[in-house]
Amino acid sequence: NAYLNVAKTIALISFPLMMGVMVLASPFVLMAFGEKWQPVILLIMVLAPVGLIQSIETTVGSIYSAKGRTDLMFYWGVGAGLFVIMAFIVGLQWGIVGVATAYAIASFSLSYLNFSIPFQLIDLKFSQLLGVLWKPFMNSLIMFVVIIGFKAILPATFSYTTELDLSIALGISVYGIANWLNNKKQLNELWVLVGFGRIK
Repeated sequence: NAYLNVAKTIALISFPLMMGVMVLASPFVLMAFGEKWQPVILLIMVLAPVGLIQSIETTVGSIYSAKGRTDLMFYWGVGAGLFVIMAFIVGLQWGIVGVATAYAIASFSLSYLNFSIPFQLIDLKFSQLLGVLWKPFMNSLIMFVVIIGFKAILPATFSYTTELDLSIALGISVYGIANWLNNKKQLNELWVLVGFGRIK
């Protein structure tokens, strides 16, 4: 229960952040660094989903430590690391974007084992994790789709700064409303955690 509470709190924050980074990579890069950094946009879009899943994956280290099985964590780390290196080698054929894509594919391919191995130490099922993550994910996805639609109707004359500011404001509003409507319990838990009190 303690682990699931931590995971869902992290998801409530990291999922919309990573989806926001993915959908707003273009105006952010062009505003902050200029047109010459345009190739970076695709890299950010490829790696943002990896950041989303890894924000939860990094928490499993506490399970290994709590159960005194850091040896198992080491063996898993070596095996997973070798798999990722092989993915890098394959991706090199398509340049830096190929490496980033191969890394993303490798990361998602390893996700189930990354969770299921330590979960066996505390009798936790992968489906239980999905049960606390699906609402933050769906609400983040709603935000993602709304921002895409909003960007599509924005006048081309708007600056990158204006596009970014309006999109961020809209995204925060949509995500907040979505959670208030169908995920109020988790939202309250986060609000209490940061010291704002409960939402009525």
